[in-house]
Amino acid sequence: MSQVTVTINGRNHVVACDDGQEQHVTDLAQEVDARIAELASASGARIGDTVLLVRACLMLVDEAQDAQKELVRLAGAGEEAESHQAATLMALAQRIEGVAEKLAAA
Repeated sequence: MSQVTVTINGRNHVVACDDGQEQHVTDLAQEVDARIAELASASGARIGDTVLLVRACLMLVDEAQDAQKELVRLAGAGEEAESHQAATLMALAQRIEGVAEKLAAA
């Protein structure tokens, strides 16, 4: 188990992570820090760290849920496309069989 020190909103935090995940955790913390800076800048007034963290977490979870919904939608569209392709192939196979039967009868 490793530890990495990340900075969010000007404060250092020691975070435990799996060996080899240090850069990933650092990258995630930088994304959170950027979101908090964006929120702090947009609010204009000085608001507390807790409020900023709550708002940033809500934004990130909202984006994650939107992404998951899109993945589900795309997976459904992929299944629908596969089903359509299968139906098209079946129809073509039936037409080929019909042509083969006519040729055999001739």
